[in-house]
Amino acid sequence: MMDHRILGQVDYAIIFTFVGFFVIVSDISQVPVVVSTLKHLETSPVSVYLTSIVTSQVISNVPSTVLVARFSNQVAALFYGTNIGGLGTLVASLCNLLAFKQYGLYSRRSKTRFLVFFTFINFVALAVMGVLGWWLLVR
Repeated sequence: MMDHRILGQVDYAIIFTFVGFFVIVSDISQVPVVVSTLKHLETSPVSVYLTSIVTSQVISNVPSTVLVARFSNQVAALFYGTNIGGLGTLVASLCNLLAFKQYGLYSRRSKTRFLVFFTFINFVALAVMGVLGWWLLVR
């Protein structure tokens, strides 16, 4: 019914990294300075949108959604911001981390060169999609 050998092949580092993001979100969402700052920033759709994008760059877009949603009811801005915020840095989305891990395992090319190109393309896409998302919010 269950192949126990599969459990030995699981990438636990990625799982623990992602869980760690949620632990960080839980911890920082209780810090008074963070709470007051987020409450202050979450007053308009544009500020929720920008906060979601920026926090996604540091703690990944799914934990960012959990963090920002606690302080806002701007659903569309949060949706656009965290989805678009998955572009940019390597940690902006768990998918980015997984793809880079696979590249490192199966490619013989330079990981550093790939990372530089990947990051450049992601920030270009973040800029383009970021403007489009902003336009959707303010129209």
